This record gives sequence, structure tokens and C-alpha cells, in this order.
Amino acid sequence: MRNRAGNFSVGRLFEFLTALGQDVRITVKPTRKAQGEMEVVVG
Repeated sequence: MRNRAGNFSVGRLFEFLTALGQDVRITVKPTRKAQGEMEVVVG
């Protein structure tokens, strides 16, 4: 799958994850910085 992950939309990736029995959670919150941060947590 070299460099092929970009061919899927975010929604399609979420569908794959939920089909594999994973929960997907997106949290959006305000930041005090000029630019927000993004992180992916697997656990």
C-alpha cells in the first residue's frame, strides 16, 4: 500500500475502521494558540 492511503476519503477510512470493529471519535475544541493542533490516538 505504498502511498495509496491518499486515495481514500476520510469518510471511507472511517467506514473501514468501523467495519473492522473500531470506534472512531472526532473531537473539536477551541485553542488559545494562533493555530490548532491535530493528533491521532490509538488505544
